[in-house]
Amino acid sequence: MDGAILRGVAVPYESQSTELRDMPERGAYREVFQRGAFGKIADSVALYVQHDPQQIPLARVGAGTLRFSDTNRGLEFEASLSPARADLIDALKRQDLSGASVGFRIKQDRWINNTQPNVRRVAHAELLELSLVTTPAYEGSIITEVNSDG
Repeated sequence: MDGAILRGVAVPYESQSTELRDMPERGAYREVFQRGAFGKIADSVALYVQHDPQQIPLARVGAGTLRFSDTNRGLEFEASLSPARADLIDALKRQDLSGASVGFRIKQDRWINNTQPNVRRVAHAELLELSLVTTPAYEGSIITEVNSDG
């Protein structure tokens, strides 16, 4: 096996997330990323499993093994996975890991407080990392393709 090429949608633009509760002071809310919210992606952005940066990255922008593009669907990605990660490639093919999730830092957002729950619209954010996950915050944050010769 020569590894695999993985493609997917990191963040669907203009789509609401599931209810989030990571900011106790805000209570439950939903999040929406505006088209093009991430701008230029830094070379340091890496791909992990379940947001665990203690593990060896699966791919990284600066190494050329992780690539991003803005499309009508959202922020899409393509990653080249090592053949040494046959376990992970198998989990992806079986859809044990079928979603994507981003770690990011807010640069500019706007809260809409007249909805239930409130909505945070993210206009600009710095992408810090991308992770393969079992349960993404966005229904449209999905793995769309796993290509390998094995």
